[in-house]
Amino acid sequence: PPLYNLSAISPDFKIALFSGELDWLADTKDVQRLVAELPPESVVHQHVTPGFAHLDFTWAWDANTLVYAKATELLLRYAGK
Repeated sequence: PPLYNLSAISPDFKIALFSGELDWLADTKDVQRLVAELPPESVVHQHVTPGFAHLDFTWAWDANTLVYAKATELLLRYAGK
């Protein structure tokens, strides 16, 4: 992927990171590097879902309870609703 200046992201911009324990496309090392390069005030949530690979966030039968419920909660909280 192209290089991005992640430090240029405004601290007002809030980011929730969801990753999968078995995700080869966004492995733990890459996610840790991303977190290290983002402004610390921006990352409001970080969660690694055990047993999830990349497509499980779309196809897993329990993605709605393991991921989407928390994502919805965070969207509502940070959207000011």
